[in-house]
Amino acid sequence: MSADILAQVRDRLVGPVVPMTTPLHENGEVDYDGLERLTRFYVEEGIRGLIAVGTTGYCYALTPEEHGRAVETVVRAAAGRALVIAGVSHSGTRIANQLADRCEAAGADALLMTPPYYHQTAAPEGVFRHYRSVAENHGLGLIVYKTPAMEGGVDFFRRLAEVEHIVGIKDASGDYNFARDCGLELGQRFAILSGGSMRYFLWHWMWGARAWVTSIANLVPRVELEFSAHLQEGNLDGARRIVAEYEQPFFEVMLPYGWHESLHAALRLCGLPAGGLRLPLVPPPEAHLEVMERAFRQLGLLA
Repeated sequence: MSADILAQVRDRLVGPVVPMTTPLHENGEVDYDGLERLTRFYVEEGIRGLIAVGTTGYCYALTPEEHGRAVETVVRAAAGRALVIAGVSHSGTRIANQLADRCEAAGADALLMTPPYYHQTAAPEGVFRHYRSVAENHGLGLIVYKTPAMEGGVDFFRRLAEVEHIVGIKDASGDYNFARDCGLELGQRFAILSGGSMRYFLWHWMWGARAWVTSIANLVPRVELEFSAHLQEGNLDGARRIVAEYEQPFFEVMLPYGWHESLHAALRLCGLPAGGLRLPLVPPPEAHLEVMERAFRQLGLLA
């Protein structure tokens, strides 16, 4: 393992990391200008970690050409002011490597990869080789997922610790025991990126993690930046208050119809680039949009 590659990711993977959407025009084409504006918005608001074309960013629905251009757009707009992590997830290992080629050429700082989602319940050996192939064929640090459907616990990631260029774990499993064991046993070898937003990060933070994937910050970064400041100051009560008063009611209104569909609608409510949806996603019904708008006003999320 190159200590420099690990350090480059670990030192910058701190605080809220926004899993960006990929804005679309109403005809379904990628809105690259909107993506550039959205990137600048996050950076200017104080976000220092971005995920481009991850699972929230239509990684499964973009062509390889769109994928590479989207990452290139985010890299250019961030202009070195934020760590740009490019999603390279695919069920086919060869195609995942091709996506990683494009992301590396586009200037991404690191790569992020889910298990092969069509086969993520396959034998751990296949997932291990899938991750290893992309890591060994590229010069960037690779952050790999732990998902609820994956077999294998800390022992699986202990094997991955021996693979060149795998530098981090995104834990989206929701398994608190895994979060604890991962921090205790692997926290010195990997940068830990907590999935599941602020409420799950509180547990990861106790065991040494320093970064998490956001929820409300996709719309209003100041809320999660305040949460981060509370933790840096050791003010656990203040951090818990933000989860209870903001994040819990936010998820209650966002999740019933579907996170991705609701997030695009929420971006539009907040005046941020979003556009339409690509099938198989369809827009939420008007009644859901009305519930969202009322809730956002009550939470103070709309200017």
